[in-house]
Amino acid sequence: DKLNEKLRSSPMSEAATRSRRWNNRIEIFKQEQDEELMTNSVHANFYCEIEQSQQESSEIPSAELPSNPLLGYGLMVVAVVGMSISHISAKFVFSRNPRISNFDCMAFYGVCLALTYFVWSRISGVSLLLNRLPAKPMVAMVVSLISTVLCSLLVLKSISMISVGKSILIYSTNPIFGMLLAALILSERTSQLVLAFTLGAFSGIYC
Repeated sequence: DKLNEKLRSSPMSEAATRSRRWNNRIEIFKQEQDEELMTNSVHANFYCEIEQSQQESSEIPSAELPSNPLLGYGLMVVAVVGMSISHISAKFVFSRNPRISNFDCMAFYGVCLALTYFVWSRISGVSLLLNRLPAKPMVAMVVSLISTVLCSLLVLKSISMISVGKSILIYSTNPIFGMLLAALILSERTSQLVLAFTLGAFSGIYC
């Protein structure tokens, strides 16, 4: 017993005990560091998966809206048909001249254009139902309709202040300016090019 007590109280045994304690602390510290690194790597992988899923989800709507020329052509058809209906109704209400003018030819051209669009869409397999269109063309159609109605109300309100010819001109052309807003909202190159050709054709017929 005395020998054991002397060995325990000797400087060598105390140094060995301290060394074991330090080694134990170092091992515990290493384990904690390894656990922290593993936790951080798990969190990093988790956040990477979230960012990747967000990028994939943000890319899905753009893939649902391809550059389809039928959408741009549809905007042109809606513009010309709206102009045709507005012109015919305006001529019946305001005009006293029954002869056929360039605007009347444009109105008949709008009806033929609508039939052409219908046949083309049937051949291409594109649905003409509005509820099956993507969101942007739907918004474009609604904005065009609202602008057309507002322009028509403006003409009816100011008919006493301007001439009949000018009122018919504004009343007939306001659907085209509505479709200009629609094409800007749609931000599709095909739609804007087709709309530019429509305006050019309209200007040529009017001149």
